[in-house]
Amino acid sequence: MTELSMPAGPDEVTPEWLTQALRSTGTISRAKIVASQSERLGVGQGFVGQVYRFTLEYGTPEDSSPRSLVAKLSSPDPDLRALTFALNQTELHFYQEIAPQVQLPTPRLYYGAVDPDSSKSILLLEDISNAKVGDNVAGCSTEEARLAFQQIGGFHAQWWDNTGVDGLSWLRPVSGLPLFDPESYQHRWGMFTEKFGGQLPTPLGEVAEEFGNHAGHIGDRLMGRRTTMIHGDYRLDNLFFGHLGTGSALTVFDWQVPAKGPGPVDIAYFTAFCLEPEHRRREEMDLLKGYHDCLVENGVREYEFDQCRQDYRLSMFFPMARLVTAGAILDFSSARGRSLISALIERVNAAVADHRLGELLA
Repeated sequence: MTELSMPAGPDEVTPEWLTQALRSTGTISRAKIVASQSERLGVGQGFVGQVYRFTLEYGTPEDSSPRSLVAKLSSPDPDLRALTFALNQTELHFYQEIAPQVQLPTPRLYYGAVDPDSSKSILLLEDISNAKVGDNVAGCSTEEARLAFQQIGGFHAQWWDNTGVDGLSWLRPVSGLPLFDPESYQHRWGMFTEKFGGQLPTPLGEVAEEFGNHAGHIGDRLMGRRTTMIHGDYRLDNLFFGHLGTGSALTVFDWQVPAKGPGPVDIAYFTAFCLEPEHRRREEMDLLKGYHDCLVENGVREYEFDQCRQDYRLSMFFPMARLVTAGAILDFSSARGRSLISALIERVNAAVADHRLGELLA
C-alpha cells in the first residue's frame, strides 16, 4: 500500500493507479479499471482539500467492484497542505481504527495513505450516490435534525466516559484545539476581521473579540464536563440523508476533526450552523431533549437534562470560535461560499445573543 505513488491531484489518479490501490486493500482482486471520469465536488463548502467523484469502467468487473468512489486529496497549496496534514492523518486514523467499531454509518474506506515528507494524502471512499447530501445554506427540516441528533447521540453514548478514548494519541481534547488556544485564536481573529469585519453584527463581533481573552479558560471548562468522542464538524454539508428503502437513513462523513469533549458540542454546532434562527429558537429545546433521551436509552447514566442544557449553552462557544478560525483560513470567495459565510454569521450571531454568551465571559 505504501509503495504506491501519492497523487497530487485528480489527473494523477489514473485508472492504473486506482486499480493498484483497490487491489492493495482487497477491494478488488482480478478486476482492472480501464477508464474513469472525474467531477469536482463540494465547491464553496469550505473543504480544505480536493474532493472528486470518480466513475469507473472495468474491463472485467467483479461483484465487489465499486462503480464509483469519492477521492479526498490534500490541497494543491503547499502551505495549506502542511497546515492541514494533521487533519488528514486524523481522518485516516478514524476510518481505519474507529469506523469499523461503531454503528454510526460512515462511508467505507477503500484505500488511504499519507506522506509526512510532502504532507500529501488521499482517501478513496464509498460514494453514497443513492442519498441526498445536506445543504448548510438551505438548512433542514426538524425531522432531519432529529434524525441527525439521534444518530450522533448513539455514537456519543458508545464513547461516553470511555477510557479507550484516552488511548487514542491522535484524538485531541477540545481544549487542545487551535480555537481554544488564545494566541492562535487571536491571530485568526485578526485574519477573520480583515475579511469579514464589515459584516459582523452585534453581539457576535463583541463577544468573539472578547473570547480571545478567555479561550483557554472556556476550553478547560468544557473538558471539565462529561466527555465522549465528538465529530467536531457535525453540520449538514457533512451528512448524507438516505431515501426511503435505500441504505442507511443517515451517513456521516468528513472525520478530519474528531475530538474528545462534551457531546453537546456537536449539537450546539449543528443548531448554530444549520438552523435558521427562528427555526432553532422554536425547536432547539425539544431537539436537545430528544438527544438527551437517546443518550439515556443507550446507557448513559447520572447525566440529567439540566446538566445537558447547561453544557449545550457553554458549547455555543465552539461554533462561534470555529466560524472565526475557519473563516480566517478557508476560501469563501465562490458564490456558494459567500452565501454560506453570510448564513453562518447571521445564525451564529443569533445564537450568541439568545444564549447570552457574553455573560459567560464576565
